[in-house]
Amino acid sequence: MNQMIQKTVDSVLNSGLTLHLMGVGKSEVKLSGYSYISLPKTKWNVLSEEDEVIALSDWIEWEFGGGKETIHGFYIKDKSKDVIWEEKFNEPVEVLRKGDKLRIRPKITFGEE
Repeated sequence: MNQMIQKTVDSVLNSGLTLHLMGVGKSEVKLSGYSYISLPKTKWNVLSEEDEVIALSDWIEWEFGGGKETIHGFYIKDKSKDVIWEEKFNEPVEVLRKGDKLRIRPKITFGEE
């Protein structure tokens, strides 16, 4: 991995990242038992492939305390509250009852081009 990409990756992963679940219209979900999660640099593994670098988080799991909502994906914010990464799920996840769980492994892709 070249020096510029390494510095960019380090800067992003050290920028106070938080993981949020996305409901309808890209708004944050409002379910009992849900709150966003901090993602310090220690939660990430950095993998280098041919034309890109991938930062892969540890697995994150929520267990909801109630409510009904459709989760369409997730987004990651930095400490300035800017959305720096967003990903939609292939299929939305329906939360229907207390005890429903969602487990995801977020990633951020950095291109070398």
